[in-house]
Amino acid sequence: NSGPWVLLNTLTASNSATLSDTTSLTSAYSEYEIVFENIIPATNLDQLSLTVHSGGSYQSGANTYDYRLLLSSSHDVATSAAFTANRMILSSSGAGFGIGSAATEGFNGFLRVSKPTNTTVYKQWGGEATYANSTNFLGGTVSQRWSGGTGAIDGFQVFMSSGNITSGIIRIYGRL
Repeated sequence: NSGPWVLLNTLTASNSATLSDTTSLTSAYSEYEIVFENIIPATNLDQLSLTVHSGGSYQSGANTYDYRLLLSSSHDVATSAAFTANRMILSSSGAGFGIGSAATEGFNGFLRVSKPTNTTVYKQWGGEATYANSTNFLGGTVSQRWSGGTGAIDGFQVFMSSGNITSGIIRIYGRL
């Protein structure tokens, strides 16, 4: 991939159930980056997730996503998870590993996907993230794959597992 990143859209949370975009992922660019800035959940120790939009709907069938999280906490405790689910899991959840609702840093990071409109291969997503809660500061890598089909992806939605997104910004960039 080459050229500078071009800002395509900005999504701003304000006690939002979801943040969605179905206009930015097109064949105009070969690589896309979704940047998360200070995403704060309404529910303490919540989990951030993403589903892709393909074929006219958000894809959330059982076992349609493969994901791996590799997290390290501020106490040097590493956890790794590799599973299939009905959504992309971007953060862990629960005591010590979920995103804190009172954290001033929130969830920060990025995901990249190449050629989301290609219809011959599964779409792989990769990125890095950091976030905090009352116990830990966590950071790590995120590897995802929509394994529900090879259809073109033309959008996504981001949401918390058990509550709204209090605040934060998501920026969508493209590059040739």
